[in-house]
Amino acid sequence: MPSTLAYWPARGISNQISLLLHYVGEDFENKVYMINDEDPSKIRENFMKVKYTLGLPLPNLPYYIDGDIKITQSVAIERYVARKYSLVASTEKDRILQDNLLYVAVDLQTRCTQLCYRADFDTAKVDHLKWVKETLQQLSHLLGKENFFLGDKINFVDFHLYEGISMNTVVYPSCLDDFHNLQSFLSRIENLPGVKEYLASPRFVKEALVGPGASFGYVPYKQ
Repeated sequence: MPSTLAYWPARGISNQISLLLHYVGEDFENKVYMINDEDPSKIRENFMKVKYTLGLPLPNLPYYIDGDIKITQSVAIERYVARKYSLVASTEKDRILQDNLLYVAVDLQTRCTQLCYRADFDTAKVDHLKWVKETLQQLSHLLGKENFFLGDKINFVDFHLYEGISMNTVVYPSCLDDFHNLQSFLSRIENLPGVKEYLASPRFVKEALVGPGASFGYVPYKQ
């Protein structure tokens, strides 16, 4: 039976899980809960109708169901998938680096989505860009000439770092101009089997960062 990954129609805090699942070739349903963007009072009603009927221990989106396994919270989901397919670090030293990198990726992703909802987006993005460039400088130095952030072997955190960096390139298209190794890293992820086909499909919309009500990054979803 296929597993299920469910989320809103946006990249948000879930797309790195989609990247992972497509890379490992898992048979899964990509369930999208449509947003009512015409009536703000009913914006989440499609999910709310079923939220407490799915047997989720802590109901929320995204959620992932794999047989008897039911998980919410994006980091918990990607960690489970990573363990399932052995895409985790194998030494304590690498596990520490993996976890540090994971939360750098989370920061890149969540701070980008928060920025998109700012009413003062055009002003706020100036300070955000300063932080992004500083973070990209650190990541570029750490990556060096390696293919992936923990060396030659791909790790689940590479997908989350890809997503965090890629989302910020939508806001700042030139933010990677000075970081050629990060450009190559993004291209390397984008050309992985499974990932390449997903990114070229209608299921993925690069500019769809967040949901309605945002100042930037909302693209209405077409089924």
